[in-house]
Amino acid sequence: MKFHPYLSEKELLKDLLMSENQLSLSYTNSMTKSPSINLRQLLYECEKNVLQNQENIVNAMNKRGWNLSDQADYHYVLNVQDKYNSLLKDM
Repeated sequence: MKFHPYLSEKELLKDLLMSENQLSLSYTNSMTKSPSINLRQLLYECEKNVLQNQENIVNAMNKRGWNLSDQADYHYVLNVQDKYNSLLKDM
């Protein structure tokens, strides 16, 4: 199944997972620096949602047999970079 004319379903799921990972880092960083307990609680709730999203994405990838520990070879990385660069040009 193709969701985007440039990216495969596997590439989209990997991108979603990387985005969720970045969000998780940001929430955790913000929680540790916030002097407000109310803000920390809100960020904690957001972090719980991100963790659930990550689990759902990993489960979807595992269900399709896509091992997250696979290392991308050089040509694969170049191909994905080309696809993203094409997307940026189209924006």
